[in-house]
Amino acid sequence: MTSTIHEMMATIRGQARAWRSPAGRRRGSLPRTSPGSSATRAPVWYPASASRRAGRVPAAPAAVPAPPRARVAPPAAPVPAAAPRPACARVAPAAAPGPAWTRVAPAAGAPAPPPRDCRGVSGGAAGGAAPAPLTDAQVRDGFRFYNETCIYCHGAPGKDPVDIGKGLNPEPPFLPDTVKRLSDAELFWIVKNGIKMTGMPAFGPSHKDEEIWSAVAFVQRLPKMTAEQYSALEQKPAEAPLPAR
Repeated sequence: MTSTIHEMMATIRGQARAWRSPAGRRRGSLPRTSPGSSATRAPVWYPASASRRAGRVPAAPAAVPAPPRARVAPPAAPVPAAAPRPACARVAPAAAPGPAWTRVAPAAGAPAPPPRDCRGVSGGAAGGAAPAPLTDAQVRDGFRFYNETCIYCHGAPGKDPVDIGKGLNPEPPFLPDTVKRLSDAELFWIVKNGIKMTGMPAFGPSHKDEEIWSAVAFVQRLPKMTAEQYSALEQKPAEAPLPAR
């Protein structure tokens, strides 16, 4: 028993000395012998990286990455030459048969429209005047015109504008104050041509000049007209008294 223990201790000390030697460190595990036996076990090697560091396995050369393939752009397609643009001549649209509301060309001998820089109220009405002094008969005819077309937006003595007129932007002017600052020719121009960018339409395409002058004659009486006088015109337009201008 004692001899067996001594043999085991000697074997362990021999293995320890061999492990501390350079050869033992390169091999890894040393051959082990079991007590009382001479059989050995094959050595266990370190991984390949450790073996390369020890000089046993040559390291493989590092792979050189291939250069990226250059992208070759396709040849540009030939661009056809642009055709020369024709002169900017205004071409009149072809007259197509249509309903009655298509625009009709002015008759021969009709006065040309004013130039664009004179389309304002003052410029357009310059030089214009009533063909004759406005009469009471024209005022009564103008009342029918006003009561059928203008009252909805402008109102009347004793009558407010309807919802459409109250919602217009810009707001329709209060005529009793406005007509004091305008001449008869300017009022005629406004009623006939309208006002751009407002709710004031142009009545020239749908009414004759005589009808528009009658509307002007009535509007000129609004500053002094009372609600009772306007109501009397509604009931008896031919007999109701008229205010002075």
